[in-house]
Amino acid sequence: MTTLLGGAPHYRLNGKLSAFTIKLGDFLEASAKSATIKRENDGPTEFALEGLNVRLGKSLEFLKPLMTLLQGFQAGGFFVRPCLPDKVEAGFEFSQSLITVGTFSIMNFDVLARLTLALNRDKSSFDFRFASAEKPFLISSAPYGGGGYAWLSASGDNGFTPNGSELQFMFGAVVAIKFGPLRGHGRVMTGFLLKQRDGALTIYGLVEAVGEGSIACFSLTISLAVTVWNDPADGSVKGQARYSVRFKVGFASVSYSFTANYTFKGGSGSRTLSMLPEVVRIAPARHTVTTTVPNRNDNWTSYIADFDLGLLGGVN
Repeated sequence: MTTLLGGAPHYRLNGKLSAFTIKLGDFLEASAKSATIKRENDGPTEFALEGLNVRLGKSLEFLKPLMTLLQGFQAGGFFVRPCLPDKVEAGFEFSQSLITVGTFSIMNFDVLARLTLALNRDKSSFDFRFASAEKPFLISSAPYGGGGYAWLSASGDNGFTPNGSELQFMFGAVVAIKFGPLRGHGRVMTGFLLKQRDGALTIYGLVEAVGEGSIACFSLTISLAVTVWNDPADGSVKGQARYSVRFKVGFASVSYSFTANYTFKGGSGSRTLSMLPEVVRIAPARHTVTTTVPNRNDNWTSYIADFDLGLLGGVN
């Protein structure tokens, strides 16, 4: 760093790392012979690697046959790059909106496993994402299909501490659309979502109907989602219905949505049941007999014939 008389400070940063290995839990392992970092004043950070070698861990071994099948698609791969002035990220990513394999259609195939290393005093972080809540992974053989998404985040200095995780699975009717420049799909599905934050687990029940399509720079998405979940804070059950429409042209988009919410107060049914006496809890349900009675205003003769008037003291 130098300071010229009467001028602004001028500095130059040169850094070099010898052979190293970065391990992302059981997801990825990246190694390189060397790495160099250069930066001058407020210019961009230059980051270069020599002899990069990345291999999948046990948790991502299921991707190996898919990578072999999809090797003709140029939509991602392994990476090591600067993401902020004082951070470097390494990982694997692959993204493809629609893949057709025989009678199967794969939609929103999006995988990201990333380790962000802090070169300052900030904590390093790890993220794993398979698809997303907005665009879940779907596989279908018309008219049926299923899918979902998974997300995991952790951070720390010496070892990682989970920040949160989500896991969703949906099943129903899915139809992929691929005709000329038109790409899209429609789906009506039901399923569940497990979401964990700060050690608290929330379970969601989901029903959704979605239609989306795109031609060149134009895209339209219409969705209706109904969600029911338990609130760990007060034990109540909450429901939500959300309708949304989004139209996009290039980088500009217009969206409209409205949401209705409802809360069911009180404890859960299982908790109420456990408070009942043992005899009541195990008592079988009584049989119910249902009959249709004629309307007394329209057909009095048939109506009165169903009653034994002798029970009324012989009144005829």
